[in-house]
This record gives sequence, C-alpha cells and structure tokens, in this order.
Amino acid sequence: MHISKYSTLFILLFSCTFLACAQNKPVDFLTNQNRLKATTVLLNNSELVIPLKNLETLKIASIFASSSMTSILTKYDSISNFSSVFLENEEYNNSFDTLSNFNTLIVQVDDKLLADKKFIEALQSISKNKQLIIAGFGSMKSLAKLNDLKAPIIWNNNSSNFAEMISAEIIFGGVAAEGRLKESVSSNFKSGDGDFTSQTRLRYTIPETVGIDGKELTAKIDAIAQEMIEGKAAPGAVVLIVKDNNVIFEKAYGNHYYDVKESVKTNDIFDMASISKIAATTLAVMRLDEQGAIDLEKPIGNYLLDAKNSNKKDIKLRDVMLHQAGFIPYIPFYRDLTENDYRTEAS
Repeated sequence: MHISKYSTLFILLFSCTFLACAQNKPVDFLTNQNRLKATTVLLNNSELVIPLKNLETLKIASIFASSSMTSILTKYDSISNFSSVFLENEEYNNSFDTLSNFNTLIVQVDDKLLADKKFIEALQSISKNKQLIIAGFGSMKSLAKLNDLKAPIIWNNNSSNFAEMISAEIIFGGVAAEGRLKESVSSNFKSGDGDFTSQTRLRYTIPETVGIDGKELTAKIDAIAQEMIEGKAAPGAVVLIVKDNNVIFEKAYGNHYYDVKESVKTNDIFDMASISKIAATTLAVMRLDEQGAIDLEKPIGNYLLDAKNSNKKDIKLRDVMLHQAGFIPYIPFYRDLTENDYRTEAS
C-alpha cells in the first residue's frame, strides 16, 4: 500500500503539547480553555480580516511563532516560519524584505520584542503593503506600544503554550474571538474594546468538550487499531473524529507497508476509495437502526426491492454491513458494455 504524504515539522511537537494539556483533569482543562478564550482579545478587525478567508489566495509566513503556535497554524494551511533570519538580523526592515513572496504575515510578539522601537517601526512599515497579523502575549503596557498599528491584533497577557494555540485557532476561525479589554491601555485600545468573530473552521480540543470520556474513547480505538494491524486488515491508519465542529481525536497507527517500517503520521494523505460505504450507506443504516426503522437481523429482501426477487433476498442486513455477505468483490462490468451504454460525446 503506497500513501503519498505531506511532511510537517511540528506534528510531533503539537501532539506532545496538546496531549500534555489533555492529561490534566478534563474539568481543569475545560475551565482553563474557557478562561483563556475569554481573556484573548481581538483588536483592529474592522475589515474582518480575522478569521482568514480564501486561503487559496494567501501565501502565509509566520515570524517568531513558537512551536505551540506553529503546530496549530500548520493544521489549517501551509505556513513557513522565518524566525531564525530575524533573530540573526537586527535590521528588521531588511529581514522583512526577504519575505517578498508572501502576502500575509503572522508575527508573534512579546514584551521583549516590543521594547525595541525599531521593531515596532518595521511592523508599521510592512503593514503598508502586506496583510499583517499580530499575535501578542505580554503586559498591557506592551500592547499600548502598538496603539498606532492598524493591523489586526490578537492579545493575551497569558503567555502559556495553550494561550498561543487558542490565538492561532482564532486566526483561522477554529475558535471564536469573544474577549474584551478589562482596562484602557491607550487612546485606541480602551476598556470594553474587542471584536467578536464566529467559528468558521474545525476546532482542536479534547473529547470531554462534547461530553465524551477521552480516556475510554482512546482505549477502545487503540484496541481496534491493534486488532486491525495484528490481523493484517491494514498495516496502518489514521483515525480522526469530528463532533459538533470539534476535532476531538486524531491519532496515527502502524506503518505504511507490511514489510517496510515507515510510520504513519496524522498528516499523511490517503487515497480516497469506497468512500460511499462509510460516508453514506453506513451512516444512513446507523441512523435507521437508531430510529428502530430497520432490523439488522432481517434479510435485505425485506427492505430492497431489487433484492426481493433475487438470490440475495435472504442475506442478513448485518452481514452486508460487515462485508461478510459473500458477494463477488469485483465485477468487471465494463466488459459487457454495449454502444447503447455510453455516449461518444462524453469525456
């Protein structure tokens, strides 16, 4: 089995950071999450730049982005981080010139960076010809130094990894901005200021956010994945669960091949095949079973007119759904096509 892949430098780091947060008691995690959301403030968003839209038109670079922030940013789009070139060069304007191929810059700032007047001047300059987004973490005195900047600013006086991840999700719409300033810090940033947004993309969180026991969920999926690999149903897989617009589980298992050790990663791209079975038929049958409209132990002849008068009428619906009905796995129907089965003008 060959699988094409996109590599992401920070995928392991993201997993460790997020799992470290989730290892706390779920109630503490959720309390901390809600507190940080409430204290993260979006400013200067009158032009509705945040959340970012039309990603296919954007070429995004991040500057000084931490590993925690980068781990989330790269979940939503391909983003290049240029922190090192800025760290090695105090001539900020010259460094910004190296980013001519990008039209959108996400710059993470803190008290130390904003103590440098040249850096603030460089931000003012670059904002004139590129879409600039500031993700700031530090004191309100530092925020006041950005008073004259017109670019969107996402600010939190908490500088934890989790605060950085929430700010990254606000940028892309995974989390809605809902914070307001509790005090006036400058002439343009006054008490009560804060722009609100709506969630427009998937959010990354823990299962308990939607009322699911994360520990139990993980144990069950781990067991199924182990059985799959040991039984050679597949050498590896990625399991991702989304509920109520929240990614509550994402984990890679096994390898790409049976005879070659090449670990599966959560950002691997799989060939899409037989999707109608899981995205349509299975979900429809699950719903009908939940409503009591069908009985999985009854034959398909009870429900399908095409099967009623065929040699398949007595096959149980459960066997069909479990792929153990004995159907021929592959029928080369194209061999029996006639001229009346296709149109020459079709392409």
